[in-house]
Amino acid sequence: MRACSILLVALCGLAPYLAAADYPERPVRFVVEFPAGGAVDVIARRIAGKLTERFGQQFIVDNRSGAGGVIAHEFVAKARADGYTLLLATTPLAANPALYKKLPYDAAADFVPVSFIADWAALLVVHPSVPARSFGEFVKLAKARPGELTYSSAGVGSFVHLAPELLFNRAGIKVTHVPYKGAVPALTDVLAGFISAKLDSYVTSIPHMKTGRLRALGVSSAERMLQVPEVPTLAEQGYPGFAAAIWLGLVVPKGTPGDIVTRLEAAATAAVKDKDVSARLVADGIRPVGGSAKELDALMRAEQAQWSKLIRDIGLKPQ
Repeated sequence: MRACSILLVALCGLAPYLAAADYPERPVRFVVEFPAGGAVDVIARRIAGKLTERFGQQFIVDNRSGAGGVIAHEFVAKARADGYTLLLATTPLAANPALYKKLPYDAAADFVPVSFIADWAALLVVHPSVPARSFGEFVKLAKARPGELTYSSAGVGSFVHLAPELLFNRAGIKVTHVPYKGAVPALTDVLAGFISAKLDSYVTSIPHMKTGRLRALGVSSAERMLQVPEVPTLAEQGYPGFAAAIWLGLVVPKGTPGDIVTRLEAAATAAVKDKDVSARLVADGIRPVGGSAKELDALMRAEQAQWSKLIRDIGLKPQ
């Protein structure tokens, strides 16, 4: 009897390692906090496709948008910590603790970083009806018509909400924020002329810039984008040191077996660095990173500190 008990204890101790060795044995849910069609969704589907190839099991993209990412975050935080539910996280995961009085999860404690996937700069674009051809002209217009100009975002706490606030705060102007449930509807209303401006990704802006339906005033990176070298940075238009980038990181629920996290880290890194995926990301104005769990952890801590300070400085009240 004693021998059986010892064997049972030993087998229980080996269970996580046995599970990791067979992982994954069924489809994996790849949760995205934005609707289908936006830049984040496009990247998610490319990475999910490569993970499917590598593991021989489907990595299914599951778009759970709304509530500034809270819906997706809560779903993943409360999922079984077995490696079958992943989250492609971005700015809201770091910013939400300062934006909400109470969250149904602990952003710092309920997630384990897996891999720093990618980052990219964004373009400040306006509808052609806005009489500004540079950010300087946009600032003058905003000061002459305080609160009349509007900008859309993919939701409260998203990068394209907070980065413009950082910029507008520095410029000393008031531009009214209009949140949407994703990047696609937010851009649609700029194209229709209902919204003045948006900080948008290159891949979704460039087709409309080419047809004249959007005008780019500046880019959020420290240096000009290779794809649109004619568009000046916001920093060189009178705001030295200004630089902001959207980041994407893969995380899993706290308690996910370490061996599974390690396998996912290696697979995600390989997926990002795959020649085909990497080339397509670069063509879309995105910087492939394929960084480690440690790099993502450091990034998320820095992001939380930066956006928490901004939210306090501009007086955004927690919801």
